[in-house]
Amino acid sequence: MADPRRTSSPPRRTNLGPGDAGSRSHDETGPPSSPASPPPGPGLWLVRYGVPLLLAVLGVIGIIVGHAKTTIAAAGVVFLGLALTVWLLNWLYRMSVESNRDLERDEAARDYFSEHGHWPDEGGT
Repeated sequence: MADPRRTSSPPRRTNLGPGDAGSRSHDETGPPSSPASPPPGPGLWLVRYGVPLLLAVLGVIGIIVGHAKTTIAAAGVVFLGLALTVWLLNWLYRMSVESNRDLERDEAARDYFSEHGHWPDEGGT
């Protein structure tokens, strides 16, 4: 059976972004924001960009050394494809995490609406 609060909740607002409900602090009117994530450190940068870059460089070196004719050159092409794959998987993961944060901000705004009768960025009277 569905939660009655869910069935009577207002329609979703999808235009929440920076400055809207999800980015408010505890001192302002509205729901509390989630803690900001710290900037990526060198280890994260290495995984995001260093590994794909290293694989791509190895691929180019393999193609050059193999004179674009031998199995070494074929391995270079595989390394280039692997570099692209690793980079795309990192990008897709980051997009997924960002989407989850957006959904959490949207849910917090909906809960605020249910409790106060107006959207957090509308300053009700």
